[in-house]
Parts: sequence; structure tokens; C-alpha cells
Amino acid sequence: IGGGSVEITPGTGSQVDFARSFKIGVIRLTEGFVDSDPIWSRDERKMTKFIREQIDRYIEHIVEQGYDRVIGTSGTILSLGTVATAVDRGSVPSEVRNLRVPVKALRKLRKTVVEMDLEERMHLPGLDPRRADLMVAGAVLLDTLLKKLDAEEITLCDLALREGVLLD
Repeated sequence: IGGGSVEITPGTGSQVDFARSFKIGVIRLTEGFVDSDPIWSRDERKMTKFIREQIDRYIEHIVEQGYDRVIGTSGTILSLGTVATAVDRGSVPSEVRNLRVPVKALRKLRKTVVEMDLEERMHLPGLDPRRADLMVAGAVLLDTLLKKLDAEEITLCDLALREGVLLD
């Protein structure tokens, strides 16, 4: 999950089966759907519907093909996973690489952050306050994706596009 887009790429090891980029990043979603603080439930529903319209068929194909694990990269997912774990466990994890975060913890976090205003979100344990303004869209987006995948957990990876370009 990035600011402008989301990349969803099924594969095995270094093999990419197929890849797709969707223009539903957290900045785009925030600008397009978040008109109040906290977000109005009507706007949250509109955002969720929009996300599903973009990704449903693609995700359905992934589910049909089957998968073993969901791995999430980049700042938004790492932030959400860190905060969800901190809230769930009562302490901020010291290491996020390969941290497995239950979808239930992320769903609970979504329900919490959509009811908070910016000032409240800035004080969430483990959250970089600079990410608080985009957290609502990120939580809605990640939860919607994981729900459609029928995933039980997501594994966090602190490597991202930049490191992939370097490795390539």
C-alpha cells in the first residue's frame, strides 16, 4: 500500500505469477473520501465500496488460485501492523520483520480508528504521528483487502519497492 497506489502480486519465492497496480493508495482515498474527522460512516462505506469495485475480480482470481500467506510491505502496512499488535498485546513490538498480525487485530483497529479524530490517532501506541492523517484510509483499505482474501493473518515485511529495485 502506497500513497497513490496498491500493488497486489501473487507468486512464489522470486517468481511473480501476475501483478497488478490499483490507483487506490491512502492519499488518493483520503482526498477522495475523508471529508470529516472522524470520518462519517457514510464516507467509510463509500470508500469500502470503491475499493471493492477496483479489486474484487482480481482478488477473487487469487482466492481461486489459492495462496499460503499474505505478506504486506511499506510504511502504511507496517504502521497498521505495529499499532494493531501494540493495542492487541499491550506493548509496541521491538521488531516488525516477519511479524505475523492477526486479521482480527487489524479489523479491531479499523473499528477504533474510524471513530477517532486526528489528535486521538496521533497518540496510538507505535504510530509515527506523521502517519495519523492517512491511518483511516489505510485501515479501511487493508481490512477490505484482507477480508476479500479471507485471510487470517498478514506477515509484515520491512522491505519494499526501493529494496526490490536495488536487488533487481
